[in-house]
Amino acid sequence: MEDVDYYQKHGAVVLRNVLSSYELNLVRDGIDQVLQNPSVRAIVATNDDDDTTGQFFEDFNRWIDIPSLRTFITGTRLSRIGAQLMQSSTATLYHDHVLVKEQGTMTKTPYHQDQPYYDIVGSKTVSFWIPVKAVDETTCLQLIDGSHLGGQWYCPRTFTTREAKWFPPGSLPEFVPEDHTDSTILRWTLQPGDCIAFHHLTVHGAPGVLSTHPRRPVYSLRLVGDDVTYEPRNWVPSPDLGPMLTLLLGNDPRQAGMPLSGPIFPTLFTCPVNLETYPLTGSDALVKAGLVSRLRAEYLVKGAVVLPHFLTSEALRIMLEEVQSTLDMTYISQEGHNVYLDGGDPTLPIDHPRNVCVRTVVGSVAYDLLPKHSLLRKLYAYEPLRLLISCVLGLTTLHRNADDIGCCTVNVFRPGDEQGFHYDETMFSVTLMLTEDEGGGGLFDYFPNLRKKKVSLDELTEEYRSIQQALEGSTKGMVNLPIHPGSLAIFNGHYALHRVSAVKSKTRLVAVLAFNEEAGVTNSEEVRELFWGRRVASPRDDIP
Repeated sequence: MEDVDYYQKHGAVVLRNVLSSYELNLVRDGIDQVLQNPSVRAIVATNDDDDTTGQFFEDFNRWIDIPSLRTFITGTRLSRIGAQLMQSSTATLYHDHVLVKEQGTMTKTPYHQDQPYYDIVGSKTVSFWIPVKAVDETTCLQLIDGSHLGGQWYCPRTFTTREAKWFPPGSLPEFVPEDHTDSTILRWTLQPGDCIAFHHLTVHGAPGVLSTHPRRPVYSLRLVGDDVTYEPRNWVPSPDLGPMLTLLLGNDPRQAGMPLSGPIFPTLFTCPVNLETYPLTGSDALVKAGLVSRLRAEYLVKGAVVLPHFLTSEALRIMLEEVQSTLDMTYISQEGHNVYLDGGDPTLPIDHPRNVCVRTVVGSVAYDLLPKHSLLRKLYAYEPLRLLISCVLGLTTLHRNADDIGCCTVNVFRPGDEQGFHYDETMFSVTLMLTEDEGGGGLFDYFPNLRKKKVSLDELTEEYRSIQQALEGSTKGMVNLPIHPGSLAIFNGHYALHRVSAVKSKTRLVAVLAFNEEAGVTNSEEVRELFWGRRVASPRDDIP
């Protein structure tokens, strides 16, 4: 959450390597098409008094008619990142913006705020400034540190003639750069794949492009959060999106106080988490709510903790629909194994608990087969979720698994399927229940802390005795983990012997989200072969 805290305090933050080469190519293609075919909204904001040899070109809302930009907007993780930076449950597109300063364009973009030009009100806002070529500090966007704090609006003026065409003269104070010479200017050297996120009230400007520098093509996304609403103006806002709405819908349906929605204001990200119960959007909201300490204490005592109703009902419905569309690609594993998931011990009798083979029949849908924009993928990549899990586990570092087949999968238990008693190889597991067997099967049973970290001979003998009793059907000491659809479970499966009992009537679907203390961890090729029937992921470069 360091980026979130920095953004909230400073009004801008640099995000490194957040765009893939595939996404950059989409944006480059889109910018090229815009330059070749400008819309009626396009403007040239070059000041002839600057002795400039180039031009500053702008165009707006071109994602509507340019497929590559639409593909980028609907697929990029920037919407999810934007929701986190805004501390909002949603991220909605207000408009996109193409800004190209040609080589030799000496015209500077004067210091200004974006929001006073708009016809919206609200505090949860973010713009992404995305250069598709390398930018050094001499040509980078320049932002005044902390200028968004306090919510002050400054008078918006035209860039070239400096006219006050929006708010009546005197109704808003002027921003005078000379009065802010002591302010810190935020600017960075950026490489393709980097971008800057900034608040709509952060004062910013940009230098010209010298004749010794190449063209500076930039794409910008302007997103708004869950407190932003439409506010009609007595003047034409910039950009003026009303005519586009009228063209598409026959009228402009917006009314004062309405949140933005509809065909030109798509909601790009909706947090699937029940934020009323689990307030993940604020950097310290969970701590203030007392959830972290409670969940951590329960995990330490029981070796497991369930977060009921973790998903909203709508998120569960969408996630289930997306997963069900992939079930025909389920790989069925029918391999027997011992409880330690290893080769056993040939020096011990075949009926010894280390060598007894238990039955497991379970299907799994691999990560690379899940829809690339699916809600499950978005949840797995949701940074507040990772932070929540690390807090519950008491870990200072926690990384998403790097396995492009097995990092986030869906286990599929059909009627008759089961997962025999075993210990997990990993120290912990995170699962999300999507459907349960309403016939009373598919139960998650476990024996807490049966395995010990440091084992004496007597403790090992006792562990073997307990395993033998469990395999023979004893339920003494066994706990059932009550997890229902929409619930998240965090479980210490390395030390607790556990199983999923045979499903009786309805297919049980449970997502498995893999995290590790170390970065770059993947499954072995043998595990990939066992659970997903292959060792290599499907080649796709469209996954950010």
